Amino acid sequence: MALVPAESSFLSSLNVDRKRALDRQKKREELLVDTEGGTKILGLHQDLQALVDVLDERVESKLSANEKAYFVAYKSFMFTVQREYKELKQKADEEETKTRRDAKIQSLEKELDWFMNEALRLDELVKKYKKVLGMLDP
Repeated sequence: MALVPAESSFLSSLNVDRKRALDRQKKREELLVDTEGGTKILGLHQDLQALVDVLDERVESKLSANEKAYFVAYKSFMFTVQREYKELKQKADEEETKTRRDAKIQSLEKELDWFMNEALRLDELVKKYKKVLGMLDP
């Protein structure tokens, strides 16, 4: 058994299909030419065949147009999403900075309270020592 290249067998298959289609077309014409309205039927059949041939191109062009419209819409949507993401990230960064600032303020306020209490404690000690010194001085 001889090996036939795939391309050759595919092309010969196409040729066989084409021959069969032509044979069917001839038989159809022979059968319908002599009948009443046969030429009209053949004409309509040819119109249908032409429509079928053009239909693939029309579907492809519609599909291509819809694909382009989809990608434009997708690109626009992703641009919007990206812009919103950047805005939200900026807001989150601002909130984080604000939170850190608030924590620092609270820490400094606690420190201030401690120093104020320490100053009051030391003032009381100074007054106490002055009193003790005042008693010793007379």
